[in-house]
Amino acid sequence: MKLRPSMLVSAFVIVGVVSAALLAKPNVCFAQVGTCAQVNPQQSISTSPEVQSTPYSVRYIDYSPAKLTQFLEEHKRVILFFQASWCSTCANTDKNLKTNFALLPEDVVILRVNFDADKELVRKYNVVIQDTLIYVDEDGKTIKSWVCAGQPVNEILEALQ
Repeated sequence: MKLRPSMLVSAFVIVGVVSAALLAKPNVCFAQVGTCAQVNPQQSISTSPEVQSTPYSVRYIDYSPAKLTQFLEEHKRVILFFQASWCSTCANTDKNLKTNFALLPEDVVILRVNFDADKELVRKYNVVIQDTLIYVDEDGKTIKSWVCAGQPVNEILEALQ
């Protein structure tokens, strides 16, 4: 098969467009969970233990009314994660959060809400499906609500802006 100059030009144009698109939206991929999160190019990313001054186990905890009140009074940015033990996408979201929590700002707290047991809270926030994340203001009112589908870190970073 003989290559024509127009075919070569087309190939170079395609490669250029794809390269530009990839460079415009840098991604950080996490091989352990098979997900990618878009990251601001100016954001420095490090997963070394000394950078994580507050581990996820302190800022990613089970919901209680007292904890919600405490964190709102401390002016933390609170996200409610409505999850169920039987939900496979919730398990993926949980794994992604634990693996990539260092990418979230220090003032972010995520409270895990039991979708099956905390019916009053489910009704209050009009949650219709598990694996829902709700970012609340200092009065506990919804700022943003979305269904996560297992890859929350990029979506949380977007919601916080």
